[in-house]
Amino acid sequence: MSNDIEAKEEIRRVSHPNIDNLAPPPRRVPLPVRCHITFGGMLNQMGWFFFAFGSILFWIFVINCEAMSWFSFRGPLKTCQGVVTSSEKSSASEGGSKHRKGTPIWAIHYTFKEGKNTYQGCSYAVGRSHDAGAPVTVEYAASDPRISRISGYRSRVFSAAAGVTLLFPLVGLAFLVPGWLTGRKARRLLENGIVATGVLKAKEPTSSSVNKQTVYKLTFEFNAADGRTYEAVAKTHETQRLQDEAGEKIVYDPADPTRAVVIDGLPGSFRVTADGQIESDNSRGALMVTLVPLLALFGNGAYAIIRLF
Repeated sequence: MSNDIEAKEEIRRVSHPNIDNLAPPPRRVPLPVRCHITFGGMLNQMGWFFFAFGSILFWIFVINCEAMSWFSFRGPLKTCQGVVTSSEKSSASEGGSKHRKGTPIWAIHYTFKEGKNTYQGCSYAVGRSHDAGAPVTVEYAASDPRISRISGYRSRVFSAAAGVTLLFPLVGLAFLVPGWLTGRKARRLLENGIVATGVLKAKEPTSSSVNKQTVYKLTFEFNAADGRTYEAVAKTHETQRLQDEAGEKIVYDPADPTRAVVIDGLPGSFRVTADGQIESDNSRGALMVTLVPLLALFGNGAYAIIRLF
């Protein structure tokens, strides 16, 4: 839903007839404008959706896959005899398909002694269980006997291959991190930057696309207060938003004019009042594009705390 709202928002041109009369810095940038700039944009929203969905897979599969145990068992190991206390089917299975049920993964609980202390553990096996009282060989970390597993069995529910699901949140991060960095730069420039007019110098297609539309890289030239010419770059699949015959408005850092953004290339929209103040004209849209990022961050933070404590 937020993608649809964002798509409609990006079709609109930013309304800023008073942009050349921005109030002297530092300026106040309202929260809705900050949210739109930070989390808005099709690629940014796609990144947050991938990250949110991938985070679910991360907590289900990656954390519970055997690849994580490589860190726990990387040091010297000891072995001893243990005894199975119970076996039960877990809720997971392996090797299934649309037309065939997978082989159940069994959780095998056991105990073993190290010195005067008795320890408990649980290992996992595909389609294999043990009766209570059956002897098993247990291997454990020499530095901490609480880290153990039945020799030849998993210490986690899923195989190491389940770690491939880590790609989903990583793909999301690959989209959203550049958007977040650009948004942070844009917020600072709106607070403290100077406005200039840029002229389109180059338009190049990139390897990315949105809704089967090619994303273009547009390079604009502008003259800064120091008398030199600099460039500002914007990337968009809706190039009509950045083809004003009178030139595109750019805001840049007077201390470093290489830090600049094209205003019409920013997600969402805002207006500039007659006295040069920045105001939001779509608070609802800002709320919608912030919803998925907030849910993703809160959900990951809450679950991490539950796992740790």
